[in-house]
Amino acid sequence: MAQGHIIPMMDIARLLAQRGVTVTIFTTPKNASRFNSVLSRAISSGLQIRLVLFHFPSKEAGLPEGCENLDMVASSDMIYKIFLAISLLQKPAEELFQQLTPKPSCIISDFCIPWTAQVAEKFHIPRISFHGFSCFCLHWWVDTSVLAHFRGAVSGLDGAFMGCFLTHAKGLGFGESFEMIILPLVHSFVDVIGDLRQSKSVLYVCFGSLCNLIPSQLVELALALEDTKRPFVWVIREGSKFQELEKWIMEEGFEERTKGRGLIIRGWAPQVLILSHPAIGGFLTHCGWNSTLEGISAGVPLITWPLFGDQFLNEKLITQVLKIGVSVGVEIPMKWGEEEKVGLQVKKEDIKKTICMVMDDDNEESRERRERAGKLSEMAKRAVEKDGSSHLDMTLLIQDIMQQSCNVQENMASEAHKPHFVLFPLMAPGHMNPMMDIAKILVHSNVIVTVVTTPHNAARFTSVFDRYFESGFRIRLAQLEFPCKEGGVPDGCENLDMIPSLGMAAAFFKATTLLQQPAEKLFEELTPPPCCIISDMCLPYTIHIAKRHNIPRISFVGASCFCLLCLHNIRIYNVEDSLTSESEYFVLPGIPDKIEMTIAQAAQPINETWKKFRSEIMAAEMASYGIIMNSFEELEPAYARDYKKVRGEKVWCIGPVSLVNKDHLDKAQRGRGSIDVSPHVKWLDCQKPGSVIYACLGSLCNLTPPQLIELGLALEASERPFIWVIREGSHSEGLEKWINEYGFEERTNGRSLLIRGWAPQLLILSHPAIGGFITHCGWNSTLEAICSGVPMVTWPLFADQFLNESLVVHVLKVGVTVGAKSPVTWGKEEEIGVMVKKEDVERAIMELMDETSESEERRKRVREFADKAKRAVEKGGSSHSNVNLLIQDIMKKNHD
Repeated sequence: MAQGHIIPMMDIARLLAQRGVTVTIFTTPKNASRFNSVLSRAISSGLQIRLVLFHFPSKEAGLPEGCENLDMVASSDMIYKIFLAISLLQKPAEELFQQLTPKPSCIISDFCIPWTAQVAEKFHIPRISFHGFSCFCLHWWVDTSVLAHFRGAVSGLDGAFMGCFLTHAKGLGFGESFEMIILPLVHSFVDVIGDLRQSKSVLYVCFGSLCNLIPSQLVELALALEDTKRPFVWVIREGSKFQELEKWIMEEGFEERTKGRGLIIRGWAPQVLILSHPAIGGFLTHCGWNSTLEGISAGVPLITWPLFGDQFLNEKLITQVLKIGVSVGVEIPMKWGEEEKVGLQVKKEDIKKTICMVMDDDNEESRERRERAGKLSEMAKRAVEKDGSSHLDMTLLIQDIMQQSCNVQENMASEAHKPHFVLFPLMAPGHMNPMMDIAKILVHSNVIVTVVTTPHNAARFTSVFDRYFESGFRIRLAQLEFPCKEGGVPDGCENLDMIPSLGMAAAFFKATTLLQQPAEKLFEELTPPPCCIISDMCLPYTIHIAKRHNIPRISFVGASCFCLLCLHNIRIYNVEDSLTSESEYFVLPGIPDKIEMTIAQAAQPINETWKKFRSEIMAAEMASYGIIMNSFEELEPAYARDYKKVRGEKVWCIGPVSLVNKDHLDKAQRGRGSIDVSPHVKWLDCQKPGSVIYACLGSLCNLTPPQLIELGLALEASERPFIWVIREGSHSEGLEKWINEYGFEERTNGRSLLIRGWAPQLLILSHPAIGGFITHCGWNSTLEAICSGVPMVTWPLFADQFLNESLVVHVLKVGVTVGAKSPVTWGKEEEIGVMVKKEDVERAIMELMDETSESEERRKRVREFADKAKRAVEKGGSSHSNVNLLIQDIMKKNHD
């Protein structure tokens, strides 16, 4: 929903309809109103085109009502919300798709709407991606040395539209991958301007629908237009941002001073009509690709003034390759929201000089430029005529789609033989991240995977999954509306890390149970029919879906075999009955190692609500077909063996699942769709190997500000470089106040990096500068440290974390404890207060990071475990083999 994207798509619709294709355009009411008259004329002439409208979720995405297009946003921070709203359109689009007749045979989608790939996959039809820029631009975005790799990455696409014509696409290396290179998208129209000016005398000035130049810069442009003494048409975008410019125009009498040779158009302008008029002799443009092509098609030389996006690349094509334009000399992009920082870039004198260079036909260089533009215009016209390159490519595209439609039934039959696993992750970072990794592991084993989640959670993984899908893997995100209101949680709180207090966790889990009915409805629509459910253990309702569809439910438990065996033994040995208090220590029964702990540390439910929920989980576990574990047999061989005996052998250790993220981008984006990690990496690159402490207590850290201050003081006192990840939210306000008042960042300047909010943990832990990890002992964090060969300072908070600490410190012997004794109960953090003093944390850091023989042994052991982890997931390794055994088991069960 952006003007520069919608206009060429509407032109494509008419081109297709002119070839006898039935075309349906999906859009929203506000956007449809801009094209109703044009499409109505096309329909009246007999073309099969229709607009299908759906409600744009402005409110749900945090936008003002009626804000349905990028050119309607009031500020740069709303841009993300527009794209979030677009991501929420997938479900209503799929519902509308099912109602269309005749059945669609192809989707043509803007490349900025990636979820349409999943719609196409669901309905077994090809998706063609429309790229509204040049082949030149795309070639620049991809390093020639990795061009072959890029081709492989987009092989999952059925094709791509390019808004250029073949004469200037040759030699750019995309002939094989992008065969459908479609014409310059230009209109035919009636001349309504009239011969008001001499031929080629008028300068047309327009910076597009998203112009973000500051008023003072536009004033310089106005003064240059006035000084040239040439006739001009200047299009000024409407809106509050341009009030200051309008004030200057009125106060300075600009329109009066240029009367008779200046025409100012406020708002939208009929650009194609204007450019095609014989009076137009030059076009001062922002170099948007639509505008560039429209200028070329009209044979008009260009004055280039790029702002952002692909526009600087387009300028290079115009001025240095095609040689039909002159640059005003802009060098710095205008970042949305940061325009005032950039300030004034181009002076009146530079603009005037450039205009004169283009418009002056007295010199040979200018005449040659105009002649080249004229020749390109003729090429463009020939490209779209019968037997022209673009006309032929449109024919080939339609033939290709028709052929694919004939093969759909054959392809569907082939796909029906592939196993289809449906994954239900719990909406919490420590549960979603490994489940998404499991999805990737399964698709690498030729399994079709559907991940069921909610819109806000899907947004965190969309970019990663889109890369997988476009690489040819059958993987999709299916979205269900999260029942916040019905469950008693604030609107938009779709993940445990989004609720205002952890005391609201019970309400959150109640809300997850309300997903059963919509999940069952979704399940019935999936094709091919699923053969297995892999569900987080904390979503017990999925057992009912599995039973209803007569397929196995595999439970995913994001914990170690050690932890699960200990919890099992505590129950069957009735340990709790023999204790006099929660703080009394006991020896864990029936395990190979002597481990002491309290019952409070053993992840026991704290009240009747949680006891009831545990009972539901246990009932679902007992009815499940088996369990997959994010662990590997070489890490805890005795505990993996004994737990398999307890569960009746249907236990598959397939981890560490995080190792599926092999490249830099996968590590950087794990758990978050898009973030700039370069500052973190640059800072780490400046540190000595093994010198940095990484401190992160998880996405659900519930320590009080006074306790976190003790950690901050210990990090300062250690005199070692460190990265400290601080959770965002109201809970951290007290800590932030202390950081500012104490001058913590100034006192540790040069050796500290504070990351507020989410951090790319995999990327950080795998950096050679990291020498130790202060962790809450969540199982994901524990395994990620082991995989990176990083020893740990253990600081458990709740749930399974005290058991994980015992494994790390006493069994594996790769960590040092800070000495936390009691769990930090959700909702009761203030009652507990400060449990661990600065001195305790500092002692643990020194013990972990020093150069004693004990520390060296600890480092050696964790490196050995890291090597074992990598071997486990390689072909022939224990975890790799277990994935294959799991798939074989499920396939056999479905055939029996």
